[in-house]
Amino acid sequence: MKDAQSTRLGGKVRALRRHESMSQQQLAEKLGISASYLNLIENNRRPLPAGVLIKLAQIFTVDLNTFAADEDARLMADLMEAFADPLFEEQSLSTSDVREMVGASPAASRAVLSMYKAYRGARDTCDQLSMHLAEGDETSAVEHSHLPSEEVNDFIQSRRNHFPDLERGAEQLMKDARGSADDLYSALVRYLERAHGVHVQIGRWGSEKGVLRRYQPEKKLLMLSELLPTRGRSFQLAHQIALLTQREVFNSLLADAHLTTDSSRALARVALANYFSGAVLMPYSQFICAAKEERYDIDVLGRRFRVGFEQVCHRLTTLGRPGAEGVPFHMLQIESVV
Repeated sequence: MKDAQSTRLGGKVRALRRHESMSQQQLAEKLGISASYLNLIENNRRPLPAGVLIKLAQIFTVDLNTFAADEDARLMADLMEAFADPLFEEQSLSTSDVREMVGASPAASRAVLSMYKAYRGARDTCDQLSMHLAEGDETSAVEHSHLPSEEVNDFIQSRRNHFPDLERGAEQLMKDARGSADDLYSALVRYLERAHGVHVQIGRWGSEKGVLRRYQPEKKLLMLSELLPTRGRSFQLAHQIALLTQREVFNSLLADAHLTTDSSRALARVALANYFSGAVLMPYSQFICAAKEERYDIDVLGRRFRVGFEQVCHRLTTLGRPGAEGVPFHMLQIESVV
């Protein structure tokens, strides 16, 4: 019996081939199959064998996650939500229609979704403007329809909250800093001094109220609040090191189409630096081994890696390394108001 998912990957194969301006014959030769069989795959009339799938990932230098089912499922869900808009009421699009669209051309599907988001944003802005004019408030600024936090959330979800380049950067830092969990804070302080000439000072709360970390580049001085516990100081040190050492990685990631404003990109930069910090405090290989050994006991993991409850929860959501994935968590933080 055919695997239903494997027969819906033809559009992705065709899109990758066309992006590289490659003919079916050329790609078929590289894959070691006939052009006619490749044509059947691209038209979803034959399944995509595992061996061919691996060769495709190697030829086009893409992650196997490019062919993951959950990416299509998320795209489908987003499109179904968009097509539920009264704007498309006369079209009567079915789930099958959307599934075929996503399978045939994921890139075109994402483009349609982007256009709809732009339309919705413009519509919401007009609604807000009309409301202000109706109230006689012609000078009131119209808020952007898309909050930076929403765009950053979409950006992170599109990457499945896993950033391999930052993981590698964190591992390299631990090698360069020659640190361990028992001596991480001191090791990071020494690294900053040795590699970047940055001196670390602990600031008094009275003179630095409300400030947890303040970096003064002209003085090469990093000030940390005395109220931070040791684990918090290590996290802030790693955050600052990320800003100093991961600029190229950040700039590449921040070019993502999900981030449309300077505010979104600034917020995403903070999120990426925090991700890097978590990867430093909880190295991937050590953390996932410990998580499996302790059956994902958050309290035990927190004590072992000397981090807080929320830091462990966040790290558990980032374990997406191909071949070494963790349990796919999705955490929701709820603020209670009394």
